Amino acid sequence: MPQPPWFQKYGRDLVLAIVFTCLPWGYGETELIPRENIWHPIVGWVLWAFPVAIGIHMIWMWLESKNQSRSRRTAVVIALAGAFLFLATSSVKAFVGRQMQREQNDVFEKLSARVELPAADVMNGFFVLSNGSKTRIAEAGSCVIHAIVGTHAALSGFTSIGFPSGGSLGPGGEAQSFQCLKPAVPQLVGSVVCADVELLVNYSLESQAAVKKEKYFRFTGYRDADQFIFVPQPSSGATNNEPNGSQYCGKYLPRPHPVPSP
Repeated sequence: MPQPPWFQKYGRDLVLAIVFTCLPWGYGETELIPRENIWHPIVGWVLWAFPVAIGIHMIWMWLESKNQSRSRRTAVVIALAGAFLFLATSSVKAFVGRQMQREQNDVFEKLSARVELPAADVMNGFFVLSNGSKTRIAEAGSCVIHAIVGTHAALSGFTSIGFPSGGSLGPGGEAQSFQCLKPAVPQLVGSVVCADVELLVNYSLESQAAVKKEKYFRFTGYRDADQFIFVPQPSSGATNNEPNGSQYCGKYLPRPHPVPSP
């Protein structure tokens, strides 16, 4: 059976283009390279380059059959190849951006803090910062004491004590502990009744050192029966809009005595 003239001229390239198009489609359905790996989109675009190159060759031949000049054919090929490279580059850059944002979200969600107290010893309690994410971070920060109320005295304000930085925290739950109350609060307060402490953590991902982030952790400690406990509270963030530090320890602060009228 005779073949049409167009098939005689373009048939082989058309068949090859269809065959090579199956490669990137099939690759997209496999897990040969993990999807979170940067090489996954790169290999995908390399596979797409084969059918695109064949298609461009077919366009070149078609323009040649229309007696288009070599310079015009070259300009068309360069434009099509440039468009393909632009799409591939933009796609890879977008992939990298999404991966970086996923890393940032993972660290922010899994960077946590807790308080560990020796038996009945509030002042010697440790604040523990833990990195449960998949990425190592560099960190530093400070303890902000909104209020502390003792049996002998009460202090409020924004005493900021920089806690020693370990340089970095590894992934998978590596932790660092430090003290906030003992270095900052004088013993004259007596036995602590209530403490309102907030941790400000400045950190950056090891893989994104230029991107600086921060996270706040706030705890209120008070006596419950025969023990002292700390519970997490919503952070005040960067606003610090409580100049009297009385939101959580306010009921423990001494009330001002009314001045008798003359």
